[in-house]
Amino acid sequence: MRTNGRILALVAVLGLTACPLPKKCQVDSECSPDGVCTGGICFLRPDGGTGGGSGGAGGGGATGGGMGGGGVDPCLTVDCAPNTFCVSDGGAFGCIAGFTELAFTSPDAGAVYGKSREVAVEVQLTRDGRTSLPFPGAVALESPVAVTLGAVGGGRYAGKVDAGVVSEGPVTLRASFDAGFAVLTATRQVVSDQTAPVVTLSLSPAPLRRVGTVSEGDPAANYAFAYRRDEKAEVRVEASEPVVVTAASLTGLDAGFTSLASCQRGCDAGVFCACFEVDWAAYPLNDFRATYALAVKPVEDLAGNASAPSAPVTARVTRWKWASTLTTSGGTIQSPAVDGQGNVVTGEAALNQGRLFVMSPFGDDRALYDAGVGAIVTAPVIAPQHVYVGAKNGTAGGLFQFSLDGISEGQVCVATGRDPTGTLALFDAGMEALTSVTQQGHVLAGLFASSNCVQAGSSAPPATGSQYQTVATGSTLFYASGTSSALSRNVLSAGSWGASPTSNSTPLFTKGLALFGSTVAGGGGGPTVGGVYALKADGSLVNRADYPAGTSSPAGIPIVIGTTAAPILVYGNQNGDLIRASYTAGDPGTFADAGFSAVKATAATLTAPVLGADGTIYTVDASGGVYAYTNDLSTRLWTLPVGTIGSVNTSPALDTARMGTTKDCSRPGTLYIPSSGDGHLYAIIVDSKGLSGTAPWPKFQRDDQNTGNPDFPLGANSCP
Repeated sequence: MRTNGRILALVAVLGLTACPLPKKCQVDSECSPDGVCTGGICFLRPDGGTGGGSGGAGGGGATGGGMGGGGVDPCLTVDCAPNTFCVSDGGAFGCIAGFTELAFTSPDAGAVYGKSREVAVEVQLTRDGRTSLPFPGAVALESPVAVTLGAVGGGRYAGKVDAGVVSEGPVTLRASFDAGFAVLTATRQVVSDQTAPVVTLSLSPAPLRRVGTVSEGDPAANYAFAYRRDEKAEVRVEASEPVVVTAASLTGLDAGFTSLASCQRGCDAGVFCACFEVDWAAYPLNDFRATYALAVKPVEDLAGNASAPSAPVTARVTRWKWASTLTTSGGTIQSPAVDGQGNVVTGEAALNQGRLFVMSPFGDDRALYDAGVGAIVTAPVIAPQHVYVGAKNGTAGGLFQFSLDGISEGQVCVATGRDPTGTLALFDAGMEALTSVTQQGHVLAGLFASSNCVQAGSSAPPATGSQYQTVATGSTLFYASGTSSALSRNVLSAGSWGASPTSNSTPLFTKGLALFGSTVAGGGGGPTVGGVYALKADGSLVNRADYPAGTSSPAGIPIVIGTTAAPILVYGNQNGDLIRASYTAGDPGTFADAGFSAVKATAATLTAPVLGADGTIYTVDASGGVYAYTNDLSTRLWTLPVGTIGSVNTSPALDTARMGTTKDCSRPGTLYIPSSGDGHLYAIIVDSKGLSGTAPWPKFQRDDQNTGNPDFPLGANSCP
């Protein structure tokens, strides 16, 4: 509301004259006896009226004399009221208001304010352009509460009103200023919203889990329908009115929330909703499974009213992926191999039963081959087009070839009583040849392209029950026995093995071998010793380095981390320790202590650890406990306690995540664990995005194809 204060006042000039209140008029007679009506206001006549006093410079009297001919400004003799000033016009003169208008510039009309906010008020006082009267120091805000608005310059006045002191509904702000002859006022309508929003949070349910031969539900109590570590979920926030909610408004996780442009389901009528995606893989999970309470912090509606925190919602997250039932008849589940498309291949060696399994990354059977009354007695090896195993078929044993669809494609080196136990290694020196050493000590090379078997050794030595470990490079094979202390090297040349292999003794019965650079290394134990050893691979196999010195616990299968130039052997032992030993190559080389696990496994750890692409080391003990360690073994990151899966006597494998059969390097990887104790293959979600692609020998038989040969690349199951 605006009030004009430009008002002229009648003046009687006598010395310095006070300016009386003005009189409005329509005709001169209303201004008698001495005035004239000009512009609706009575002015003193220029000739001084009928007075005749003697004073003015031009002869006007004190009570009515005109300005006369002397040219003196009559306003010099006028004392105007505060906030007014004198003007003269054609001899007429008087006081008028110096300030003409008061108006709100803030807040906007209709603005809404909550009880937790202050209303910022600003008004503008307009001064008559003909005067330089100083702006006053303050303007009054009269309602809804009395507040002094202080000057901020240029006729602007500002202050704040606590919106919490007014009641719900429309509110009128009223400001005023005494302009001398009248009071200038201004009003502005706003709205007071005193009601806080009510906020709730909900989560989209986890996908349904399969049961049966492939079981996806975590067997732990309350985790059967938990979210998996590699999954995402929608977090839905609903409120009774629009609120300001962001990913930072959500609590319960340190990270992982991302705003979504829309919700999977639209908002209900009269309800505000906003949705976020939570990536369960985007925050640290230093446990196998965990429970979280997700909630919304207090958030404000558009008026600034803050809600209470939402009620928490429980979210359970697990690393469990699936368990596939392979057998219920007992026996051994072999160390799995994984091809470049994520298909998992393993075999069963059970009494009167042997089968080869080919499964998708999701645990579904792609193929199954029944070997008859025999057994799959080695871990499978995957070549670019084939799967190889050592198997027994009735009383005969040998090397078998399958397609990746599980179709039998041939067999070589099959003979009565032959048992190619232990590990296989693959040559790729111009020909695809599968190598093995039988428990009788036969050194075999299966040349499937020509259906030929190249054998070295006696034709019919007695079976020893020994399992030979083999690794290869070029056309050279290294092999060592698990029941004797011999390490040997032989070369396949022109379709024949060398007549006299190079052999030497080791202090250990070998559980596993590794080959890196110019070094061959092994790990194992004897009655009172255990650890690792290393020799110059292209030398005489005489100058050996051993670690540790003296009596120690029998050791398991080693892997090699670090680099070829600065390798570190990592292995477990009968006591449940996990140990690092750095090696400097030479003839002989030297070992040095490089640390060990601060927390032991529950049981003996004799299978090979696995090195993930992020440097995490995973290991499984004989009782089925699963452990993740930092690369230096100083910290155990998480544990799957003993009792969840059955006993384990063969080594795990590690693959990337899969989008169908394509590598997905944006998601967590999968650790495959064979349990001979309960006949299952388990898939566990790990944070490593696949197998290390840079370590010299990151797992059992080096790569996920179990080639046992450093000539083959690692990238098929690794992410950068």
